[in-house]
Amino acid sequence: MIKTEINKDKEFLKMLYSCGVVTQYGLELMNVSSYRINLYRENDIIELVYENGNKGYKLTSKAKKIMSKKYGLKNSYTYRSIRHCSKLQEIYLNIDLQRYKWITETEVLLIMNDRINLSYQYNQRTLNYLDISPVDAIIVDRETNTAYGIEIISPSYRERDLNKKEKFLNLLGIEAIFIEC
Repeated sequence: MIKTEINKDKEFLKMLYSCGVVTQYGLELMNVSSYRINLYRENDIIELVYENGNKGYKLTSKAKKIMSKKYGLKNSYTYRSIRHCSKLQEIYLNIDLQRYKWITETEVLLIMNDRINLSYQYNQRTLNYLDISPVDAIIVDRETNTAYGIEIISPSYRERDLNKKEKFLNLLGIEAIFIEC
């Protein structure tokens, strides 16, 4: 019983670490009780965030540091908005994490820089990537070793910017997936 609760806690906190926020949808899907939420809040693990009448919870800085040491997680997802993060949370909770490896935004930066350096060395191309933001996450299919770059976009995102980012990701061997929130 206690081991099951610890595993549930670990899964819940890892999801928060990867997506930035948890909403009511995530709480229901992961069967997190209000008792557990209150316990996390009292222990300064999560804090409440509001946006346009929607509420969610995000990890505190203290909790991120602890998780980094305890679970060896490198970098957490940067909280942007409930709408943005909840779409990412929806994807995270609905993919098979046994088959797909989830890589957070900050880890994506490291991977992209490594691939850019390799690509430059072998192709001797001049790459202008300074004005391209990293994708929100990368999922890697463990069976096919295919990398998918997930980018949550708003309806106002310009088509020109999408094309530029897709071209850039293709150059790095990453398939682009754009999801509107």
